[in-house]
Amino acid sequence: MAVTRSARPPPSKVDRIVGHFDSLTMSTRTCLLKLPDGTSLKGNVAMSIDLDHLKGLLGLEVVVEGVVAFRLSGRPQWIEVDHVAAATGRDALWRRTPHGEISGKRLAFPGEEIGSLFGQWPGEEDDEQVFAVLKELS
Repeated sequence: MAVTRSARPPPSKVDRIVGHFDSLTMSTRTCLLKLPDGTSLKGNVAMSIDLDHLKGLLGLEVVVEGVVAFRLSGRPQWIEVDHVAAATGRDALWRRTPHGEISGKRLAFPGEEIGSLFGQWPGEEDDEQVFAVLKELS
């Protein structure tokens, strides 16, 4: 297996994520979100968000929205949280770990398609598939 590294991580992007709201540090306005794959994502809470409101969401499944920064591997490193709310059934679409878009070749697996290892990449769905999932969730 050949692995090459880019000089820069994938660009940050705005994303929505559902996870377990695990901790909140009031003095530094930081939080920790447990993702569905078992990993944790650190977050910086925007000044516009009321921390007293967030206290009531501790221990619950929440949907957060903000700018996600990524590691060189494309895995999320942290999120600048702009919005937090209790998750509902309609938020199931966002119950996944975000991935940065990696440009260029990073991994080479001889004789194997990368898709067979990781499944379908987000964004490869056609409009009908997206609308079917949204209709099912509503």
